[in-house]
Amino acid sequence: MRVLGYSLLVAALGVPVAAIATHLPAARRIITLATTHQPERFTELYFNAPQTLPTSVSINTKYEFSYTVANHEAAARTYRFETYYLVNGQKHVLSQGTIALSAGQSSSFALSFVATQVSQAYQVGVSLPDLSQDIVLKVAS
Repeated sequence: MRVLGYSLLVAALGVPVAAIATHLPAARRIITLATTHQPERFTELYFNAPQTLPTSVSINTKYEFSYTVANHEAAARTYRFETYYLVNGQKHVLSQGTIALSAGQSSSFALSFVATQVSQAYQVGVSLPDLSQDIVLKVAS
């Protein structure tokens, strides 16, 4: 008897909710968001082959490595980027521009620099300024 009572109550409440949802776009959107899986949206930025990155640098030696930007935003996106190195408190821009990626697409890019000054440490970085996202490699000279 109790099970039948609960079933009738649920059925009675379900009809008005369904009727409201079909007539009110905001209610329909809320119900859709609450009952469907929404994928996480994010951008990946990372150095490739981190085990091969230098831990120290020598003056006048060219260092080359690469980084990847991966678009998991569920839509095409254009990213502004900047590559740079910091030494003795000064920032030196190596390159800057834009990267256009389709949803689900990733792309790798080469990065090279030459240590030209004696310093306690160099920092080599890649920045996606619109996302406030950076990766930085710290190396001793």
